[in-house]
Amino acid sequence: MVGRRVVARVASAAAALLLCHCECAQGGDAIALLQSARGEVSRDRAGRLNQWERAQKGARFDVGDGLRTGKEGKAEVELFDGSLMRLDERTLVRFRPRQTAKKEGNFQVETGSAEIDVSTQPLRLLTRVGLAVLEAGSRVRLVADDERDLRLAVQVGMAVFESNKGERRIERGQTLVVELGEASVEGLSPTEAAKKELSSTKKEGLKGSEGGQGSEELTTILEGKGVRIKRPEEKRWQALPAGPAQIE
Repeated sequence: MVGRRVVARVASAAAALLLCHCECAQGGDAIALLQSARGEVSRDRAGRLNQWERAQKGARFDVGDGLRTGKEGKAEVELFDGSLMRLDERTLVRFRPRQTAKKEGNFQVETGSAEIDVSTQPLRLLTRVGLAVLEAGSRVRLVADDERDLRLAVQVGMAVFESNKGERRIERGQTLVVELGEASVEGLSPTEAAKKELSSTKKEGLKGSEGGQGSEELTTILEGKGVRIKRPEEKRWQALPAGPAQIE
């Protein structure tokens, strides 16, 4: 009897050790970690697709797993590189394997929308028609509709889209649109928007001059950093941000 109890305890300890080893190995290879969940947030697993269960804070996601938010549901996920992804309500994200040895954003927004704050390293995000390299420190918004078309809007920083047709820069204020197997860029970059505003200002100035009303202000476009200005009533020089600036 004593011998059987010892064997049972050893077997139980061995099973617990094996379970711990599996969980640790799984956690080490995790693609993402659920940092917060509010409202209706659920998950499924690669081996049990569409068998949804409630997702708890701290849940780990591996290849093939899914994360879904319902009505008024919100979730924040930390990706493998430290980037943060925030899921809006009624959004489904599926985590998938990397297709190359390089670190790539191995997930896909299948429906709904999500916002990503990229960490201190560029994030490589695969799409159906090419690779989007998101600049370190940038912020982008991903929107996918029921037809699985994708929109990637750059809110901060920039991204470079690589495809068999070459490279395209997507700057702040622009949106990469992927639909029907094709990719295009919508919107104006900050430089293009500034040039358009400058052109409009010049036209208004010409109209004022024709009417006998001149302008004493100069509009210029600034690119990069290192430009400063000091007005007569100010004691210190101040840095000017990139874009259009009014100089008296």
